[in-house]
Amino acid sequence: MNIIENSRKGAAIDSAYGYKDAISKYYITELAKNPNYSELNGNYTVNSDGSITGENEQNYPISFSGTSPKGGSLTIDKGTVTEGCLTIGDYALTLTNSEVTETKKGDCSSLVQGDESANYKDNIKFPEDENETYITEVYLDPTNLETECTEEKAKGNSTTGTKEGCMRWFVYDDEGENYTMILDHNTTNYVAWVSKVDYENDSKAGEVGITYSGGSALEGSYGSYGNNNKGPLTVLAKLKEDTSNWKTDEIPSSDNYTATWNYSGKDYNYTVNYNGYKARLITAEEVAKITKNDRSDDSYAISSTPEENWGLGSGEFLLDRATGNCYDNNNCDTEGVTSKYWWLFDNTKECTTYGCKTADNSTLGYWTSSPHAGGSSFAWEVYRNGRLGLDYVRNASYCGVRPVITVSKSKFLQE
Repeated sequence: MNIIENSRKGAAIDSAYGYKDAISKYYITELAKNPNYSELNGNYTVNSDGSITGENEQNYPISFSGTSPKGGSLTIDKGTVTEGCLTIGDYALTLTNSEVTETKKGDCSSLVQGDESANYKDNIKFPEDENETYITEVYLDPTNLETECTEEKAKGNSTTGTKEGCMRWFVYDDEGENYTMILDHNTTNYVAWVSKVDYENDSKAGEVGITYSGGSALEGSYGSYGNNNKGPLTVLAKLKEDTSNWKTDEIPSSDNYTATWNYSGKDYNYTVNYNGYKARLITAEEVAKITKNDRSDDSYAISSTPEENWGLGSGEFLLDRATGNCYDNNNCDTEGVTSKYWWLFDNTKECTTYGCKTADNSTLGYWTSSPHAGGSSFAWEVYRNGRLGLDYVRNASYCGVRPVITVSKSKFLQE
């Protein structure tokens, strides 16, 4: 564990104890006002504002100067927290006999007191290593979500081109009632981001759900290396084809993607409307956020000289750059060790050289839905060397399709 992670974990533990003491002080204060005070006995839900709510639905504000929990549940005996779970920062902290006995990455919704798997089906597996950067891995057959998938059944289905059967997915967003997850391999090995044929087909944008709000997106020609101003026409068509028989939930409208940029003094923009899609493409912005390269968390120091905030016109970066494995943007210390983000580029050609766990020589990476704002012929890709990189949009021999889906959390819970 690196120094930064150790410090964060320690701070979360300190906050848990501080919050527990604040509940005790609240009880003592109320008891001093009323010797017959009998509240704060039983089971309580911890709310996002740090207050707690009892089974009688009465709310109790807890005044606390530290980092308040943003969720969890507690059992309280006369003002003393005896057991439960608190979500503080990036950690779920388990309390037993009034002591913090376990600290894991994630939130309390992904933990069950005493037994992590007690309320879950066999199609979900929480990481044993608290330093993993994905939330959990799950096993699903996208053509039939009722199939009883397990880790064992998913083995052997992580090869490029596999589109059905029990497969492994990595959850990277668990906000709300759904999991957002990316497949652990490509459904298509190679495809252009936008081909000349599709670029010059006036009806293609409508077929794949791309709309423009400005005429500048239609200016210019395809050129020698391709043009990104109309969006990922070809890779979206391939995504639709690959997932045509999937039975997954439709992509929510909140996941529609809009790219807006200026190049050579002209404004460009397009929107991908995923209405009717069963899967979508990951965005370059999401990759930057997952890997902390968007500078959303300044406790991750980037030793090279990055832009203050990463954007579509920024430079390529190694995924591990922000979190300690890379000395600079061209020298990543992954030889012989596992990348923190191995799951984002696993199952690509010779990727074990760069820190992934399993190589698949069938593909070099996969496209995002994002254009590069600093050049008309480039789009963003996740590449086999653990990099968010750039490639010519015409290139049909490097990157392919790696679907992202949204699935209700209920699919992983026992009834």
